[in-house]
Amino acid sequence: DALIVVGAQQSLGPRAQYDIDRMLMRGKSVALLLDGMTLETPRGQMPPGQVPPRIAQPNNIGLEDMLEHWGLALRSDIVLDAQNARVPLQVGPGQAVMANYPGFPVLTDLHRENPVSRDLKGVVPVLPSSIELLGPLKDGTANGLEATVLARTTPESWRQTEIFIFDPMHPPKPTGDRGPFTIAVALKGKFKSFWAGKPTPEADRPEGEAAPAEAPTESVTPEEGVTESPASARLMLVGDSDFPRDGYLRVFPTN
Repeated sequence: DALIVVGAQQSLGPRAQYDIDRMLMRGKSVALLLDGMTLETPRGQMPPGQVPPRIAQPNNIGLEDMLEHWGLALRSDIVLDAQNARVPLQVGPGQAVMANYPGFPVLTDLHRENPVSRDLKGVVPVLPSSIELLGPLKDGTANGLEATVLARTTPESWRQTEIFIFDPMHPPKPTGDRGPFTIAVALKGKFKSFWAGKPTPEADRPEGEAAPAEAPTESVTPEEGVTESPASARLMLVGDSDFPRDGYLRVFPTN
C-alpha cells in the first residue's frame, strides 16, 4: 500500500526509479525522506580529545529528473533557523554539552488540515534541505496534481549552499538567503508517468552479476501501458531523513 524511502546516500538506479513510479501508477502512496546534503568526516588526524568537524557535500540520489517531472526539487543546501532546539552536541570523546544549534530548527509552521501534520505541535529536523515547487505547481495545482506544503521554517531562517562545516563549538552565522523555506510537501492527484514511452529498466543486480538470458528488451510502460495514475496516488517529499531515527528521537523530551 505504501513505499517509504529513507536516507538514500547513493544514486538510485533506473529500476529503483521505475519501482517508485510504478507505485504511483497503481494509485498507492510514496514517501521520500531524503537529504540534499550529507555530512562526511574529513580524513586526517585530529588533536587528542577533539571531535573532527563534518563537512556537508551534495547528495546525488538519482531522483532529480523524476521529481522535476512532477514539479518538485530537493535542493543541495542546509537550512538553519534562529528558532531551534536545545540539543546535546558532542564536543569530545564521551563529552557533550547542551546547546541551541540552528541546524536543529523547530518547525511550527505546519499545515493544520493535512492528516500528516495537523496533530503535531512541532517537528525538529536535523540539518534539513529545502524543497522547491517548480513551474505551475508553485500556485498549488498543476497538471492534475495538488500540492500541500506541510512544514516551513520561520522567516528568521537562512540556508547555505556552499561548503558547510558542522562544528558544534562554532555555530554558523546567518546569510542573506532568508526564509521561510519549505521542508516537507505532499502531492496528490493524477501523476503522469516518468517512464511513459521508455524501455522498462532491468532489475538491479550486484556488481558483476550477469543479466538473465531471458531479460526483456521491448519497450513497455509502467503497469502494462498505464501512463497516468489514479487520483488516489500520493507523494510526500521531506528534506531530511534523520528526524524519525531513534538516535534523534531520544534527544527531545516528549512532555
